[in-house]
Amino acid sequence: MTNIKLKIESDFSDYYDFLSVNEGYIAKYVRKYSNSLPKNQAIAELRKLGVSTIPIGSVRQLQSLHKQLVVYTDVTKHKGEGKVIMESYEAMLSYPTCLASPYFENSGITNKFLQIGCRRFRIVLENSSPLKTGRILSIDEIQPSYNYLVGLPIFSIDYIDTAYGMLAVDFNTVQDLQSLNMYTILQPHEVINEVFNALVKYNKI
Repeated sequence: MTNIKLKIESDFSDYYDFLSVNEGYIAKYVRKYSNSLPKNQAIAELRKLGVSTIPIGSVRQLQSLHKQLVVYTDVTKHKGEGKVIMESYEAMLSYPTCLASPYFENSGITNKFLQIGCRRFRIVLENSSPLKTGRILSIDEIQPSYNYLVGLPIFSIDYIDTAYGMLAVDFNTVQDLQSLNMYTILQPHEVINEVFNALVKYNKI
């Protein structure tokens, strides 16, 4: 068990939350989906980090370049929500000013890079639908390292394989670990320790 007194302030539950304390804490981890970056900002942040991403723009900007588009009807949604695949001409009629990206047909696989403190993982997921991840196929841990450019205790980046190579489609500044079966790899006290140590490393305490 951990002696670290960490308060978790969140709008959802995760498997390590029972170790959160409300009094006498020395650090606080704010973990809220409501604070997640909108899609356009998330993609912009990834590009600042030098990550290759999917093209993104308004339906009007992209409709003449691509046959099918992913239209983001709500840029604040994650986990496959707030977006729909449409023929470009239909998207232009219904959502001309909405944010969009080209629809890339792929193998139905999402590759997720997950960071928890200094622990880093590569997760392969089988998509349950073209826009929503589902079954976990594999989880592999890679060399541990802190990410000072991102500076977040927990985050993930989703990639898809395209004809243009592996492109990032989402930057998750908040990540539900239970949904990724991380409880089979990291004990609750290990997650708390990693979060706390990351807050220290990133000067957020």
